[in-house]
Amino acid sequence: MLTDFAAYPEWNPFIIEAEGELATGRHIAVTMRPPAHRTSSFRPKLLSVEPGSGFRWLGHVGVPGVFDGEHIHEIKPLGAHRSRYVQSERFHGVQVAPSGAWSGTRSAASAR
Repeated sequence: MLTDFAAYPEWNPFIIEAEGELATGRHIAVTMRPPAHRTSSFRPKLLSVEPGSGFRWLGHVGVPGVFDGEHIHEIKPLGAHRSRYVQSERFHGVQVAPSGAWSGTRSAASAR
């Protein structure tokens, strides 16, 4: 489910479109619609891909180091036939504090 990018609009209101090969070092195309923010598209680089556990990417607004965001997707086992999907972000760069960007946002959803 987490790697089925075509199905994202059915369950993920934050990432409304994604496509590309899930392989460490590759770039994918992502369109996001964060709550109370405008829709944006970008091409982050996959930092790690761990089948069955999740993946993470790094994206930039403009020049790397100015406003960078690491987006983490994790699947955490909860026992027999249950798991929790956790997505989180970490922002860094010289424009993070001055921009007033939302940082440390975490959202989680349980799935069977």
